[in-house]
Amino acid sequence: MANTPFCGNVPAMSRRSLLSTLGASAAIIPAVPAQASETEIMRVFREWRAYFEWAEGPATDGMDNDSFNEVCAERREIEERMFALPCRNPMDVLAKLVAFTCNGADFADDDGTWSAGILAEAKSKIDGVLA
Repeated sequence: MANTPFCGNVPAMSRRSLLSTLGASAAIIPAVPAQASETEIMRVFREWRAYFEWAEGPATDGMDNDSFNEVCAERREIEERMFALPCRNPMDVLAKLVAFTCNGADFADDDGTWSAGILAEAKSKIDGVLA
């Protein structure tokens, strides 16, 4: 798979490195309040969605490719944290699927690293409802 900035499939970078690279612009990423009854996946998904919208919005317009690749690598770190968590309910599976598809825009497979697990969780949740 080619390294395309849109979907964030670039090598990961530490949050500290990213924030030092972005400087003051990182401070404009909105904080996302969690809901008390949310699962851990939904809390991370809220963080991911806010970051995704910021990264795909005007704040990164005109950013050079190296800087934007670093933004995408940070988003990928958030995705990896979310994908590693076990799903507690069907909404967790849907949150992972939305993040995996770049907010529903792209369903390119990642060589099965994450998609196989997400799809297995989806099947498990459906099988649980049908049992």
